[in-house]
Amino acid sequence: MTSTIEKTDTEDRVEHGMAEEKNVEEIRDLGRIVIDALDFKPPRYVEAILGRWWTWLPPHRALSEFRVASPWRLRRTLKYLIQVTIPSILLEPPVDSNDGLFRNRTKILKEPDPEGREDSFPEETWFYVNGIVANEQLARIQAKSLALLFRRPINIIFNATDSTGADVLECVLGKGWGIMSEPARFAYHRLHETLEDESKKRVVVVGYSQGTIIAANVLRALEDPRFRARLFESESAPEPDAAAGPSRPELLRKLEVYAFGNCADTMLHDPGMLAAGNAVPWIESLSNEYDLFARMGVLAPHKKRNGIEIQGASYVKRGKFGHQLNEQYLFDIYDCLDAGRDTSYVPVEGSHELPRLFSYFGGQTPDPYS
Repeated sequence: MTSTIEKTDTEDRVEHGMAEEKNVEEIRDLGRIVIDALDFKPPRYVEAILGRWWTWLPPHRALSEFRVASPWRLRRTLKYLIQVTIPSILLEPPVDSNDGLFRNRTKILKEPDPEGREDSFPEETWFYVNGIVANEQLARIQAKSLALLFRRPINIIFNATDSTGADVLECVLGKGWGIMSEPARFAYHRLHETLEDESKKRVVVVGYSQGTIIAANVLRALEDPRFRARLFESESAPEPDAAAGPSRPELLRKLEVYAFGNCADTMLHDPGMLAAGNAVPWIESLSNEYDLFARMGVLAPHKKRNGIEIQGASYVKRGKFGHQLNEQYLFDIYDCLDAGRDTSYVPVEGSHELPRLFSYFGGQTPDPYS
């Protein structure tokens, strides 16, 4: 008769083998996703990140990302280049073991509305989750553009860069394996707390680049109790309320998620919630056709083959290059909506004619979604 120990050893070997097989499959999928994303002609890969080459030349608008690294501001530029090239642990080692592998910790930054107020629209809370290689200045100018566009105060879930390599690694783990990074855990707690606040009728999350991966994993944690249990089982002292998730599933109807340059693998509603007829958050993705990172997510050429599944409304601007939030997305949207012109975003896969996000322009408030 096989002993209990032998059975346990066998089960461990099986689980270990399955885990290794899954890791190989994820690596293979990620490789195919990158290769597929690069498959366009002419191969303007740098322009697929920074926009058409002539837009790199000055003068630039006041809130342009190009101003963060400018030859006219040498000291500021050198500081930024150091931050995005040298791992933060080498620049400033952690002061205690709770800081994790890298030095920078996620925090909330406040960006007031254009009138300088943080208390306008008291029944709403807006969050912005930034992308990779972002220092505080870059995150703030992007949040300021959102505040100008929608006339609302913005809470920045500031995911500071730990260097380009470290940021990319964090993206890979969050995208391919659904690992809740420190920024994702931080965002989960803040969103859970806000959803439970009875004075809040709308909780709006704008994710950009890596922020879309973070938002996707937070959405999964809010909706899926099994994923949430695994998330908190490794924490020595989780917050009881946060670990439990929203006390009432209908609170998730408050949540709206808008993703620019959505590079997540999965942004889904939990099947259990859908089967039970519960309210689910609004999901909407906006992409440039030649945004290299959107082509690794919502615009991936072979989504089904590579395990990419993103629900919700989706809109794409045909022929548009670039991934920068202000330069290639928000400036264009503001200019078009302010002048009453068509933004040229084309609905994909049965989406409504216009993005819901645009109905917040200039301080407007759309009806609750059904």
